[in-house]
Amino acid sequence: HDHGDIILDKLKKEKDKYLISSVLDEMSSQNLLYKDQIPTVFEYCRLKNWQVRSAALPLLKLLPDSYKSQAEDLCIQLFDTYNKPYDLDYTSSALMHVGTLRSIPYLKEIIDATGKEVPLNSAIQALAKIDGPNQVDYLIEILQTKKGSWIKSLISGLLCEIGNPKSIPFLTKRVKTVLSKKRKTSVMYVGESKPEIVSIFELILANPEYEEGKKLIE
Repeated sequence: HDHGDIILDKLKKEKDKYLISSVLDEMSSQNLLYKDQIPTVFEYCRLKNWQVRSAALPLLKLLPDSYKSQAEDLCIQLFDTYNKPYDLDYTSSALMHVGTLRSIPYLKEIIDATGKEVPLNSAIQALAKIDGPNQVDYLIEILQTKKGSWIKSLISGLLCEIGNPKSIPFLTKRVKTVLSKKRKTSVMYVGESKPEIVSIFELILANPEYEEGKKLIE
């Protein structure tokens, strides 16, 4: 048995929701694998109790590939059952690991319906992780229409990671906006290593044929 299976088997007898969620959190952080207790994890993911459910959903990332389609089905069902902002946030985060193109319409529905960081952040990141290169036009649309420095920073970072040069005119405008503001703006670190403006300049330099980028650098 995997270590995760042994822990989950013993946990089934536990009633304390705080203890259950704490153990599930630790399993996720330690990446403890499991295979015999997959039904138990799915059951925890469906629970009405949000503490347990939110701690169980990250465990879906550890599923064998053969179960990820079932996990995606489960997440899509959860969008209908539990639709408060933090519920949508947990479920969107899980889809970063088990989602496919089937999830894209549901993620877009969340993104289009809200302007709040929760659950917008995780829904956008899940969409980019699943199908980023094919969602460039949609991400550019968000960059133009959604308000808030943090979301524009997030989107520009994702567009830089995707690296499609068609986003350069919009990213150039983003740089000008950030540099022109005297007030503090939100700066996203792309790939946890560099500020978004650095990443934008790197994309521009890699595509010297784009006039907007050349003018900005000059």
